[in-house]
Amino acid sequence: MVQKLSEAERTIAHIQNVAEQAEEEASKNISENIKLKEQNKLKEKQVLFFKSERTLTEDELVNLQHHIGINAELINGSITKFKRKMDKKETITKNEVIDILDEISIANQKIIAINKYATKADFLTNSETIEKDIVAFVEQYISNIHRVISNNKIGIDVKNIDEDFITSFKPMEMTIIIDNIINNARKAKASKLSITFEIKENHIELLFIDNGVGLDKSIQNTEELFEKGFTTTKGSGLGLYHINKIITAMQGSINIIENTTKGITVQIGLKK
Repeated sequence: MVQKLSEAERTIAHIQNVAEQAEEEASKNISENIKLKEQNKLKEKQVLFFKSERTLTEDELVNLQHHIGINAELINGSITKFKRKMDKKETITKNEVIDILDEISIANQKIIAINKYATKADFLTNSETIEKDIVAFVEQYISNIHRVISNNKIGIDVKNIDEDFITSFKPMEMTIIIDNIINNARKAKASKLSITFEIKENHIELLFIDNGVGLDKSIQNTEELFEKGFTTTKGSGLGLYHINKIITAMQGSINIIENTTKGITVQIGLKK
């Protein structure tokens, strides 16, 4: 009887040992799977902007030339229109000048954007809409493009990049938004710009927080910042107007909030 009990105890101990080993192995496998998923997720994100330049195919070069040509023709057409008015000695209003500058400015920004990431991105057209992780797009654009080619002396910190948010957007338009916000922070003498993301189900908020001089005291209503030609600096007054136009077309929202301490926050809301 005692011998049978001993054998039973040994059997139970063996089963417990096997169970513990199995549990340990399962835990190890789960950890490896999680790690593998994270690595795969990172690989997926890395295809948005390559860290090093790549050789373009013949089709991509033709496509690139085509879109640069379209925007160059738009600029040339706007200049020609302005010159004809001048030649005819017609009266040109301030609003007409601003409209012409607007046409030239947005076309020029698209050419600059193409030049920036032509060899580092797998999308090249200014009309292509992609459905990708916008968090990864912003983070990689700052890390792999903007920091490499920009002379801005602003420390840019991108936070909360662990979660993803898949949505439809035009890459070129997003680079125009980011570049304009950074440029405005530079004009406001900011030394730091923090970019963070707040995701709530089917909605994301992109927060661009700078430590610049803040809003001009003459501004009573932040909505006027988005009016065409409105400026309190020596700029064209078209940057925020362009951003608002793009965000509105995406059925999103944009707000300018004055920080309690220093600088402003540009709050952009987008849906899936």
